[in-house]
Amino acid sequence: MYLIYNNSDEKYAIRAYSIKENVVTIQTKGYIPENNSGFKIVDANGETIDDFSKFTIKYNNTDIGAAIMYSNDGSTADVDEYYENYSSIAQMKIILENAKLSRIDESKTKLAEWLNANPMQYSDGNYYSVTEEKQTLLNSNLTSYERATSAGIAYPLKWNSTGAECTEWTYEALVGLSLAIAAYVAPKVAAQQAVELEIKACETMEQLQAVVIDYDD
Repeated sequence: MYLIYNNSDEKYAIRAYSIKENVVTIQTKGYIPENNSGFKIVDANGETIDDFSKFTIKYNNTDIGAAIMYSNDGSTADVDEYYENYSSIAQMKIILENAKLSRIDESKTKLAEWLNANPMQYSDGNYYSVTEEKQTLLNSNLTSYERATSAGIAYPLKWNSTGAECTEWTYEALVGLSLAIAAYVAPKVAAQQAVELEIKACETMEQLQAVVIDYDD
C-alpha cells in the first residue's frame, strides 16, 4: 500500500493504517514528509483504497514503530493513550507486523555481520572478503572486463586478498574466485531466507520472539 498526497504524485510505501474516531494512524516504512493537502491510500497500481482528503492536520510521530497521525477536525490526538490499549485486533496486528519487520532487519544485519567477520580462505591460502559490497565490486569488475573485451579495449583485472594490495588476475582466475565466494556464502544466504520465512509465518509475539537468528551453525 502507498500514501499519496493530493498535491503530489509521489507515492510513499506504508505498512498499514487504522482509524479511530477523527484520527487516522499510518504505519510507515520510511520517512514521509509533512503535508496538509489531504491524502489517499492507494494500491500498487495507483487505485484508491481509502480517501482521506479531509485529514489535513498532522501530529508527531508515535513511539511505537514509525507512524504518522492525521486528523480531519483539528481535535487533539493523545498518542500515548491511543497505544495504551493493545486489546484490539487491528492494533495487535499492526504491532506484530512491525515487530516482524524489525526481526527481518535483524536477520539481515546479523548476516552482514557474519559475512564481514568470516572471510573465505581460498585455494591459494589467502583470505578474501565476502561482504555484499565486495561481492558486488568483484562481479562489477568482471562485467567491466567482459564489456571492454567485447569492444576490443584492454582492461587489466585486479583484486586483493584481505589486508593486501591489489594484484593482477587473469579473467579465468578471478571468475573462479567469484564462484568460490558465491558457493561459500550461499548456505548463509539460504539460512537468512529461511529465517525470514519463519518470521513472516509467526502469528503471535511469543512465536516471533522464539525465532533463533544464528549463522554460526
